[in-house]
Amino acid sequence: MEVTSGIKDYFNVMLGTQLLYKFERPQYAEILSSHSDTPMVQIYGSIHLLRLFVKLGGMLAYTPLDEKSVQLLLTHIHDFLRYMHKNSSTLFNLSDYVVAPPEYHRKAI
Repeated sequence: MEVTSGIKDYFNVMLGTQLLYKFERPQYAEILSSHSDTPMVQIYGSIHLLRLFVKLGGMLAYTPLDEKSVQLLLTHIHDFLRYMHKNSSTLFNLSDYVVAPPEYHRKAI
């Protein structure tokens, strides 16, 4: 439970600044203002969560965890990634995503 809670916390903190592409940030600001009481982990999907794991490895170097704790955490993360892979057909449905039109990209400029 502690690992799950930590992943949720990291996701909510990192989403707007490090996990979203530049052109996704205006929509994030709109969602944040209209759902200010809802944690973003309840709104954004698995593809965004996967982006967290890409960044997480580099961040572990800056945590106060000792080597044994880091290894234990990595074991949990690997288990979670295996789960995501095993359930990828449910978690990563291509029909949930569309190519963003040029107007959407221009909002980020």
